[in-house]
Parts: sequence; C-alpha cells; structure tokens
Amino acid sequence: MIKRIPQLLILIAFLPQLRGQGGGQGYGDMVIMEIPFTHIDSLLVGGNNNWDFSNYNGAPPPGADNEDYAFTLNVYDTVTIDISVCNPITHFDTMLGVFRKTPDSTYVDSNLVCLFPHAPGGNAAVDCFGEDTFACTEAIGGPGTEYPDIPDRKSIIYGYELTPDINKALEFDGTDDYVDLGVVTSNLSSADFTIEAWLKTTSTNGQGILVKNDGDGNWETGEKAFYINGGGFPAFVGFGNDYINCNTSINDGLWHHVVVVWNYSGSGSDGEGRIYVDGVDCTENVSYAANNEDVAGNQITIGAPNYQAGEAPNYFFGQIDEIALWDTELSAAEVAEIYNNGIPRNANINVGSYISSSSLVAYWRFNEESGNTVQDVSINSNTGIINGGASRVANGITVADYYIVVDTYREVAINPDPPSDFMINVWYTVPPFITGFTLEESNNYVDITINESTYSSETPWDNATPLDQGDFTISNIQLNGGNAGSIAINGISNTNGEALQGGELTVRLNLNIQNQPSGVETFEIKPVNSTSIYDGGASAMIDTSSSGVITLNGAGVMILESILEDDNRYITITFNDTVYSNQAANQPLNPTDFDLIFNQNANAGGNATNVTIDSLKNSAGENFTGGLNILRIYLTITNIPSGDEQFKIKPRTNSSIYNKYSVAMQESAATGNVFLKDKLAPSIIGTNIQANNNLSFTSSERLYKTTNQSDEVDEGNFLFDFNNNGGTAQNITINSVTTPQPSSTEYIYTLNLEIDPLPSGVETVYFYPNQAAVIYDGNGNLLADSTELVTLIDKVPPILEPQNSSLDESNIFVILTFTEGLYGDTNGNPVTTTDFIANIITPDNTTTATITSVLRLTGVVLSGGETSIKVNISYDNPASGSEIMEIQPQDNQVFDRAENAVIGSTNAWTVTLNDVLAPSVTFIPENNGLIYPDDSIKVTLSENVRLLNDADVTNANIGDQITLDYIDGNEESISVSATIENNVITIRTPGGDLGELRHVRVSILDGLEDFADNQMEIHTANFTVRDITPPVINTQVSSIITSNA
Repeated sequence: MIKRIPQLLILIAFLPQLRGQGGGQGYGDMVIMEIPFTHIDSLLVGGNNNWDFSNYNGAPPPGADNEDYAFTLNVYDTVTIDISVCNPITHFDTMLGVFRKTPDSTYVDSNLVCLFPHAPGGNAAVDCFGEDTFACTEAIGGPGTEYPDIPDRKSIIYGYELTPDINKALEFDGTDDYVDLGVVTSNLSSADFTIEAWLKTTSTNGQGILVKNDGDGNWETGEKAFYINGGGFPAFVGFGNDYINCNTSINDGLWHHVVVVWNYSGSGSDGEGRIYVDGVDCTENVSYAANNEDVAGNQITIGAPNYQAGEAPNYFFGQIDEIALWDTELSAAEVAEIYNNGIPRNANINVGSYISSSSLVAYWRFNEESGNTVQDVSINSNTGIINGGASRVANGITVADYYIVVDTYREVAINPDPPSDFMINVWYTVPPFITGFTLEESNNYVDITINESTYSSETPWDNATPLDQGDFTISNIQLNGGNAGSIAINGISNTNGEALQGGELTVRLNLNIQNQPSGVETFEIKPVNSTSIYDGGASAMIDTSSSGVITLNGAGVMILESILEDDNRYITITFNDTVYSNQAANQPLNPTDFDLIFNQNANAGGNATNVTIDSLKNSAGENFTGGLNILRIYLTITNIPSGDEQFKIKPRTNSSIYNKYSVAMQESAATGNVFLKDKLAPSIIGTNIQANNNLSFTSSERLYKTTNQSDEVDEGNFLFDFNNNGGTAQNITINSVTTPQPSSTEYIYTLNLEIDPLPSGVETVYFYPNQAAVIYDGNGNLLADSTELVTLIDKVPPILEPQNSSLDESNIFVILTFTEGLYGDTNGNPVTTTDFIANIITPDNTTTATITSVLRLTGVVLSGGETSIKVNISYDNPASGSEIMEIQPQDNQVFDRAENAVIGSTNAWTVTLNDVLAPSVTFIPENNGLIYPDDSIKVTLSENVRLLNDADVTNANIGDQITLDYIDGNEESISVSATIENNVITIRTPGGDLGELRHVRVSILDGLEDFADNQMEIHTANFTVRDITPPVINTQVSSIITSNA
C-alpha cells in the first residue's frame, strides 16, 4: 500500500464524556468529541453554578451568574472555531464564556482574541447580551414577541483562535538540583501504586528520578527509590524490599516515558511489579516484595539520589517532565494510552483506555511561568520547592484545556417560562483539505483522507449530502513512458465499500486505468472546483487542495513460472519483463541479487542439508551480458535430496532487481516453495521377524514394480539367502507381500513366508531385491538395500528323547530328556509335578504310579530351562518286572523358551518297570496245618531262584537253604532231605516219621534270590504232627470205667 500523510494543521483531542464534574474541577459536563458539534440540552433547577462571571457583568442582577452548563474542548494544535447559541431553540437570554485552564489551575479568558469585528455599542440592541464583552456579533435568535418579558438577544462568540499550551520541563544539572515535594500521602509497599515520568538524559551514572526518604543522606529501612542505574536501565527499589527491573536502556538523549507499577496482593509480602518504557512492558527479574513498610512521614524528592552505591547515588542529569503518582495499579492499556505515541496525555482527564484520573495522588507538569515552586495539578495541592537551581526549559507543546460555558441571565424556574432549552453549535473556521492517500496495491482504488468531516452540500446542517465521485477530479497525469493509458474515477464509497452517508473522514475512489501500469505513471486527485466539497461549517475545500503525487503501482517484476530441472542442477525462472541488476536497467543480474531460503524439512525426511546459488545462465545455459526474462539459476546441493526439502528464491532486497522501467522487484515476489526432486534411493530402515515368522521391513518410501507408480511390489521382486544352521526348517517360500495402506505415511511391507518344516529358532535368512525384477521408489530411484539378517523364531515344541531317557533300577525315578529346555509356563517358571502324568498301562503287582517331585538330575530344585529332569515316582506295590508304565507331559502345560507347548500325546514314553519284587513261597500244607508223621512238606517258589552267588539251585544244595525244627518244649533240629523241581521244593525227614503230636517249623532261609537279584526273605511255616497210633490198655494201671471215649 502506498501512503502519504501531509502535516496536519488542526488537531483536536476528543475525550470520553465526563458528566457531573462541575466547573470547579476544571472539567465540563460534556466533552466535545468532534467538530462540527451541535448539542441540545436544558439548564436544570439547582444545576451547576460554578463559573464566576462577576468579572464581566457585576453582581446579579443583571449579572449572568446562575445555572450553567460547561463543555470541555482539548486542543493540542492551533485551531480556529466558531461558537454560537444564537438560534431559535435557545429561548432565554444567555451568556457564553470561553475559559482556558492555566498551569496554576485558574480559568481565564483574557488571552482569547475575537477574530470577528466587534459590533458597536456593546449593548443589548447590538450584542446578544450586552454585558458579555466576548459576544462580538448581534443575535440571530428567536423573536422577542414569543416571550415578551425576555430580551430577543442570545449570545454568540464567533471566530476564536484556540492554541495549545507551551509545555515546559525541568532541567537538572546532576550536581545538586532537585525538587522537594515534602510529605505526599502514599504507600509504596503494602498498597497498589503507579509512578509516571518523562525523562531525557545521557548520563551513565546511577541517578534518582523519584525518591522517598527521610532526607538524612543514608539509605535506610522504609525508603524507596525510582531511579536509572549506571547502564541507563530504569528500576524501582525499596530498602529490604528488593527490585523491579527493566531491560530497556533510556540514556540515549531522547525523551522516554517511564512508568513503574506495583500490584499488591492484599496480604503478606506478595505482589506483582512491572516497568514500562514508551508504553511497552520491559520488566525482568522482579524480586520486589512488601517486606518493609513504607514510612508515611518520609518526604518525596524529584531528581535527588538515594545515596546507595549501585543504585542511585547521584543527582539527576537531564530533563524531567510530567511526574505523576497514583494510588492504584494502571493497566498495560492505560499505560499505553497515557504514553499516546509520544504525545503526553493529561492524567487529570480520563480518555480511551485510561480511566484512573480519580486515583491521582499528585501530578506535577512543571508548566509554571516562573518561580521556584511547582504546582500539583491534581486536586491534592502537593506543591514542591525547586532546589539547587533546576530551571524550566521549553519542551514543545501540550494539550490546552478550554471550557465553553452556557450561563443564564436569570435563575431557571421549576416550570421555566421561557423554557430552559438551548442549542450550542461549534464549527471549524479552517476549510477542509486533503491530508493523504493510500493506493491499493493492484491500483483498483485509492483511499483519500480529509482533515475533517465533509459533505457535498454547503449547508450540511440542513442537508448532509454525502460526497459524490463528481466532487473529485484526476489531474496532472504523467505517464512517464509507462504502459498505462487514461486514468479515471468510476466510483466512490467508504472504506468498507459501502455507500457514503456524509461526514466521512476517508473516502474510497475506485479507479479505471487503461492498460497495466508499469509503476512509473503518476497523477493527483483534487476537488473538481472550489464549490464541490464543504465541511460542517460551510467552509469549502479549495480546488488547489491535492492528494499530492500518486505513483501507480506497476506490475513490477513478477515470476511467471519456475521449473526445477529433473536432476536438480538448475531452476529456470521466467519473469514478466526483462530484468536487470540496477535501476538504470543496464547491468545484468548476478547471484548476489537473489536470496535462496532453504528448508530441509528434516522431520519429514529431508536428506539434503543445504542449497545455494552457484551461478546464473541464460535459457540456453550460456553466460549473458544484458537484461533477460528467462534465467537459469544453477544450484549447489549438499547431500542427496529425498524430495522433502524445499526452497524459494526471492530478490535479496527491494532494490536488487529492476525491470526496464526501473521498477523494483519486491522481496515478496518469490518463486514460492520449490521441492527438490527426489534423488535418494529408497532404503530399508528397519527389519522385524514377526511371531509367525513372516518378515516385515520398513522402507524409507513406497516401493513399486515399475517407474510409473502403477504397481506395488509383490513376491517376485524379492530373493533371499537361507541358512539352516542345523535347525529343523529346510525350505522357505515367499507366498505373498502385504503392502502399506494407500493413506499410510509409514511404509511397512510384510513378506508372508511358508517354512517347512517348522523352524527351531537357529535358522537365518535375509531378503534382497531381485535384479531381474527391480524395485523403484515413486521417483524412479532403485532399491539396492537388503533386509537385516534375521533368525527365524522357534516354532518346534520340545520333543521327548526316549533314547536319552531312563528308568532307575529301583523304579523310584525316571530321567526324562527333551530336545530343549522346559518351562512350566510362558513366563519362564520351572515345571512342576502337575505338569506330568504317569500311568501303569500293564499292571501286575504294581497297579498305580504317582509323581512325587520333579528335580534337576543333581536332586536340587528346578530353575527352568532344563533339558533333562529327574521325575521321582511312588508305587502302590513293588514291581514284578512285568508292568508297563507310561509317562508324559500334560498337554499345553510344558513349554520351551519360545512358548511352544509340548504335545503330551506325542511325547509319551512307555517303559517296563524293573523287577524289584523278591521271590515268595507257598507252603503245602499251609502254615499251622496238620501233617502226618510220614508226610513230606512242599514249598512252591514264586519264580526261578538262584543262590546269592548266582549259582544254580540243585537237589544237592537246596537242603542247605532249609531247616526243620521241633518247636515244642526245647527246640531241636531235625535233619531233612530236600529236592527241587520246577520251583517246588519237597522236604522229608531222612529217618522216616516225625514224632506224633509234635510241633515242627519249616524255614526257607534267605540264601536265595531271583534272577533280578532280589534276595528272598526268610519264610517259615509251623505244623502239628497228627497222632496216628491207636490207644493201648495199660493193664498195670487200668481199671474198669463206665465209658471209653
């Protein structure tokens, strides 16, 4: 956008409305916000009567010193205005006074000059109100016949020039100058406060701005200081309170607005401090706390030291203006408002974001004409005394406060007759003029700014006709060899493109331009004549008022096209015009005319780390000497680009490239982001063997079978190297390839494998591109990378090895050996007794078997991972050697390290139990039976036996293993003869019969064993020999008895 703003001749500060303040405070009932100004109101019974007109009309009656209404007008540049209440609405005699507030807060009008000639006589027949010496023209108001008892004259003030105040500052010599303000009610610790100062200094010494102390030259408890340190940085400190610091230095010899703010938390020592310089927060390292209370009786000085080294041990050197103290924390918006872009606001008057005038404790502006006192222009009258010779110096101008007062000649009645209504009008007497313009970048319109509200009507108060496009004209068109033709206005609106309503300060004129401008054509906009544009007071804009020269925006130098070569060696740029390196358009471009901005986009995978401009050539790749519109820019690229990197090329400055019309190419006319062509071969950046032994890998980019990105890779694009390494797997086949989803930005490929037999976890394989079916990325770069060498995951469960398993001779444990270590679960815990089962599938003497424990071969507790284990077993009966036992793992309860479960039914081991049953005997007759004296006793053995020395048992030696004894009375041995046949031993007495009625015992001794070395225990049987002899009568002792039984 092109802008021009001529110096303004008239500046009015429009402040927010302030009602009910009264004249005594220097504030009006209403602030005039805009000129032209018209206001209709009524004077009320008991209204304000604060403006003393006795200087002009004596004591009432007839003096006009009754109810009044005041308007505030703030002026910060010279302005000429008309003021009047002479109109039919004002139905009473009025007095109209204009007062100026002076630095000592008095209100005078003696310095005002009436520009309109005085009417003669100075009486009611000539003036609106004869006693008003500043009523300088006759009334134009309502007729006296309407209200017969009231004069038909109303006051008018016409044509006054109002000027701003001359601003002054105090200049301090840095030696002994300071201002003693005495005791000022304030709390700079445990209450909110704000201090403002305008400062100008070049000193590099720490110096005081505003210090509150007891004046004894010592830095002590309770004392506070707002100061500038030796580095020129503002700060605030309290003895024992620490600091509020600022990071902006201000000792550059320029005026700076400095504000310190403290927001006390309300309890304890907490609070928040801030410092602002020129409306901007510069706070850093705030450690200030309300640890030490402010001493109420301490005095405040301006420009004096705080006598503390490292802080403000020196008097102020430089100029100070506008010191203000508030008992509240100003917001950041309020600070910016009173800074007002370097034009000090009057802290007594709320304006914009500033709303804290009622919280002013003291305000010193130093605008007194002379003397050694400084006035507090707040309501608190904290007058200060200048010490050491500090002098007042001019410091530009400051806002002057004017008050326009409407006063009644008589008191306003409750039911006034006439009514108390009045109308006041305020106009500019300076004619309107064009203050500047803003040309839209594409030349579609130009915004014209005017110093005041304007209309097409000479009497806008009757008819506020808005401006028309016909009120303006295009003048002084200079094409200067450019391409544009005619320039015309073809529409008017406000800056939002809407119809004008009248009174706008800015209007938008739409332009119709023949041909595309080159940027050298100029024109001006003026009123069509001196009677086409008026302000609100009927003053016309003269036809010489001009926007000033407006230069059309040329197309400038634009990039129409930029094409990067496939190999990234150069980029071809086409401009809209012939381009040169200098404004004279006679030097060829060179690399320093351009700036290349590179973005690696490393997070997106960019591999190239830099791109620079190497050289410039013409479109044929040759050197050139003059202007051209097609240019090759050759590039130097560090590292191979992946296609994610981007760059743009622009003019180095706004004055490095020109077209033939000497119009500069703007820095914003860049190529736009250009992505480098992908020249980085795809790579495999990660390999993973899945749980099912399918292999997945991550590629740096998507992979294809062809260069046109039509087909993604499949099983035919890969080969592999397989090593069995003694494992179980023998063959591998790639069945298919699972490719990434189309929307995926992570490129994971899965090779789905068929492996036969199942792998045992030692086999290795890696995959690589099939050179007969090459693999490409999306930009035609070949994949030459291979996957990592991976070991296949064990899928073979542990297998029982019968050949390496065994049964203990005593049958009390078995050793089970598997092909790999065993675990009782997938968490690596050892197997337990419940993980196995033992069954007697062919019973004999033994019918059941129970596993009692599972241990290492050494008998210690298992830890997991053992390939051989000791399984202890108990039986219901000793085995005879004919029983068959089956032992196996429980299904899905025994695992290897790879979590493969043992299948119990295919790992059952059957074993014939060892004979651990000693031979037994059967006696015939049975034990405790009756035998005849000449009977033989037979003993049947349960199995074949032998002697303990492994010798055969024969008839010759079997008798050694048998004893026969009488066991009634005294035992006595009986010789025996024995024979053995078919495991049956026949025992006889060699002498014949045994004694009748005798008790005998037959014993088979423990000198025999079966063929399994099971020693036979001693077996015995007792018998009673029958009495077979008939009774014989002993005649010697016989007698006849009655019965014989």
